[in-house]
Amino acid sequence: MLGKVLKYNRIKQRKKQDEVSHGICSVSYYSKIENNKINPADDVIDQLLQRLNLSRSDIDNLDYGEMKEKLHKWHYAIMSDNIRDAEKQKLEIRDELDFFQSQDLRILFLLFSSRLAILTDNGRSAKNNFLEARELLQKDSSQEVEFYYNKISVCYYMYLEDYQQAREQACTAIELTESLVLPDYELSDLLMKAAISTLETGAYTLAIDFATKALKSYDRSYRLENSGRCRVILANAYCQLKNYERASLELDLAESIASQIKSQKLKAQVLQMKGDLSSKQGAKMDAIQFYQLSYRLRTGRARLVTIESILKEFELMDAAQDILSWVEHGKETLEKLQSTRELINYEKKYEKIFLFYETYYGGYDTAKTVDVILNEILPFFISISHWTTVSHYYQVMANVVESSGNLEEAITYYKESIRYLDYYIN
Repeated sequence: MLGKVLKYNRIKQRKKQDEVSHGICSVSYYSKIENNKINPADDVIDQLLQRLNLSRSDIDNLDYGEMKEKLHKWHYAIMSDNIRDAEKQKLEIRDELDFFQSQDLRILFLLFSSRLAILTDNGRSAKNNFLEARELLQKDSSQEVEFYYNKISVCYYMYLEDYQQAREQACTAIELTESLVLPDYELSDLLMKAAISTLETGAYTLAIDFATKALKSYDRSYRLENSGRCRVILANAYCQLKNYERASLELDLAESIASQIKSQKLKAQVLQMKGDLSSKQGAKMDAIQFYQLSYRLRTGRARLVTIESILKEFELMDAAQDILSWVEHGKETLEKLQSTRELINYEKKYEKIFLFYETYYGGYDTAKTVDVILNEILPFFISISHWTTVSHYYQVMANVVESSGNLEEAITYYKESIRYLDYYIN
């Protein structure tokens, strides 16, 4: 235990072995003490402890509370999108964590590592850390660890676009908060995530409730970036409820915040939502203009969302050349992502979406179009249970074969479209 305590506190104090051992023993001898390969004399122990401002009582007392506090400080940096600081803190915590035989601390480290990987768009690391944390989770794990498991699960499933699962985890985490004393920023962060997951699953009124509660907390603590995000969520929910005036008001407030704090990311979210609002009101060209402005401010996978929105507007206008041009932008974005890492399902779906537009608007005949949709596009969306998308593509096939005069085949596809839509509703 002596070696572990010495090494832990030396690393914590950012000292080298020669700084601690100087004038007491050789560096090689000290290294053996740290690795528990030798039992030093009492006077050597006392001198080494004194050098590190420790006493004999510290030999049996690694500071669990201090390590937990460091983990929470690290999680706050992650929640604040402070990637550079979060990466630095992770390295320091990882070195110190080895000295603790605590399953709970290990699980928290893995969960927060998963969330940091999500923030940096490292899907593989996010998955590996999350799954390892889930394997370590025990029935006798503390309520705090259970809370963070459910909370990070929300982030993880949202990253995978499994919003139904994210919503269920959010509800479980919120229930656990009733028996825990948590910092206000942890709760507001959870409420904002709950708002997004409920919004994406069609519970618009509940999303407004969650987002409003989170917004009050962010306004009190002057966390303007998150206040702006909450207002974008509120705008989306009000838009879905066709309260366009209130949606527009929330977007104006969010845009004002984005300008005030000079946040390009928030500005892009506002412009994306303004495009959605214009689209809902039938203003296609206004929608496209907002989407294009948002596209210019975005990078990586965020651009894929905007490109899909632009394609949908041009699809309504039957603008084949514009569609094919934006498909190329989409494919370039995917290629850049794929050059750095493996694509996850969230991104692979865009490969299929772009393939559809290429096929449908690229001058292929009816047989070729149906073949691509039936054998290359539909199986993917069925495998990830995107029932509304499956229903949509069956309807597209029905329209295609009906226009070629094959009514019997068209009826078959229409029936499949209705069947998969029922899956979604039920």
